Amino acid sequence: MDILIDTNQLWGDPLMELAEWQSVWAYLERTDSKLLVPMVVRLEATSNHRERCEKARNLLAKYAGEFRRLTGKEIVLLQPGA
Repeated sequence: MDILIDTNQLWGDPLMELAEWQSVWAYLERTDSKLLVPMVVRLEATSNHRERCEKARNLLAKYAGEFRRLTGKEIVLLQPGA
């Protein structure tokens, strides 16, 4: 039996690496089934992931600046894709 997923199933683990996903991968392999991800889910999940990464990066930059003010030491943040 194939498995159809929705965007909310990717929210907590967008890279699909946690134990729950390991069970899914094992099931799919064992039953020769497919994971079905509609295009709209892919687009929404990609957009959500990009937004969450950007928010996290902005928080890191904010706290890196605070760290620099407190310690005089620099934390270097790599640009995405670097």
